[in-house]
Amino acid sequence: MLLRAALQSLWNNKRRTILTMLGIVIGIASVIAIISIGKGFQRETVSSLTSSESDKMSVAAYFIPDNMNQSNRSEAFSPKNLADIKRIDGVDSVSTQQSTQTYYTVNIKVDDAVISSTADLLDGSEQQKILVAGSDIDRADNAGKKKVVIIRQNTAEKMYGSAQNAIGKGIDVNGIKFYIKGVVPASSMQMISFNMNFEKDVLIPKATYQQYFEKNKKQALTEITVFVKPNYSVKAVSDDLVEYLNKNGNSRQMGTYGVLDMSQMMQAIGSVINGLTYFISAIAGISLLIAGVGVMNMMYISVSERTKEIGIRRAMGATKGSIQSQFLLEGVLVTFSGGMIGYLFGILVASLIAKLLPFGIYIDIPTTIMTIVVSILIGVVFSVMPAKAAAKKDVIDILR
Repeated sequence: MLLRAALQSLWNNKRRTILTMLGIVIGIASVIAIISIGKGFQRETVSSLTSSESDKMSVAAYFIPDNMNQSNRSEAFSPKNLADIKRIDGVDSVSTQQSTQTYYTVNIKVDDAVISSTADLLDGSEQQKILVAGSDIDRADNAGKKKVVIIRQNTAEKMYGSAQNAIGKGIDVNGIKFYIKGVVPASSMQMISFNMNFEKDVLIPKATYQQYFEKNKKQALTEITVFVKPNYSVKAVSDDLVEYLNKNGNSRQMGTYGVLDMSQMMQAIGSVINGLTYFISAIAGISLLIAGVGVMNMMYISVSERTKEIGIRRAMGATKGSIQSQFLLEGVLVTFSGGMIGYLFGILVASLIAKLLPFGIYIDIPTTIMTIVVSILIGVVFSVMPAKAAAKKDVIDILR
């Protein structure tokens, strides 16, 4: 009975009802569109982080040396380490793909002492270096396979007293005499890698190195990826992995081991994305507050216009509770209907926007429930005062 009366009242003022509902539709649609796109982006990000090994969770283990200059000459993960890691409880597999650092070794003779050194190869096309003395290796040096090198300033000073004196002088490289063409500052010959900064001792023309020393090219395993079995705690596996490596790692005496837990990374990324999504949604939700004020205004106007109707119903025995319930139900119907329309419209808008993005939208059950609850709450909160005002009207005053 109350539902029929509420629907009839809204239908009799359909233009005003539709205009009031429009604010709810726009507000809900904005929030739904933002949340669905944000969650779609979050799922795409998580998916990209677990795109290998059948989407298993993984842990990246790496080695941090105490002496960066010697780090690339040590084997951080030996074959025995890899075999033992595979036997850790919860470990599904171990991957070493793209986890090796290629480097080139030579032995240089400084003051009758042979020093194992790391070389960097140049073909003359690289960016011009800042030199303390001499000149850079150029294309002609590489094409002619000339036996010239660039060394660090501290090495030049140790051998010949100063950088300038070293230019044109000889240096023993793997028993072959090379000539010093240039000298660079001690800290400038570096290469950036994962969590590490490798210093280079000498720079040699690439073609020259390939002709004389190609056999000295080496690869040092500095990083591995450990995949975790389903239903196992990634954190527990990470803790066991670090404990094992720090006790048994091949290079444990030259540095420390660490892990990058992908699950923790994804949780952090998810939290940031969720925070941004809900923050923007809250801003968009301000329109719902404005729409709620519109609902309240409509209900007050409706109460004012239907004063005689209220009086007649009260005279025929209607209670204050039934009058209040009818007006409250009218407000809830307006906001609930607007919420459902806004929900569908928001999904439509988000779907159209997603066609321009590299990922799809995602709608979950909590979002649907939130839409229903918010719509009903707006109707209740902003209709309760007009409904109470209608119920409090005195019958005698109305009929008078």
